[in-house]
Amino acid sequence: MRRQYRVSKLMRSQTMLSAAKAQIAAGRKVILTYGVREDGRCSCKREGCASPGKHPLPKFFPNGVHSATDDIEAVQKALRRHPDANLAIALEGLTVVDVDGDEGRKAVKRLDLPDTVKVFTGRGYHLYYEGEISDVRSRVKNSTF
Repeated sequence: MRRQYRVSKLMRSQTMLSAAKAQIAAGRKVILTYGVREDGRCSCKREGCASPGKHPLPKFFPNGVHSATDDIEAVQKALRRHPDANLAIALEGLTVVDVDGDEGRKAVKRLDLPDTVKVFTGRGYHLYYEGEISDVRSRVKNSTF
């Protein structure tokens, strides 16, 4: 079964550089994405951006997750140019279960997954586990929803 994903206090830092350093120290690669302005719009400045704060800074991460890095100097350079950037981690070696709405919560409860880190999202939450997805996928296939 999946192991809990541990999150340190520094990983939750509101300072992106501190959070990035903590993620990198834990063996994760990181990506910086555009930030979300106070008015809720994406800092990419595209009119009607459909993914505010969720798409990578193309100059520094031109291939999205494939450009993820553990080079703190590259992160610092991107943050100097985009101080309002968001931090994302590459999910290699992790399983993340995306739980949306009442149906999602009921389905995940039936899977009887172990407790782990829960990150709240706009429509629900994500559960983070160390390891690959095979165990979770087989449980989903064998459940009745």
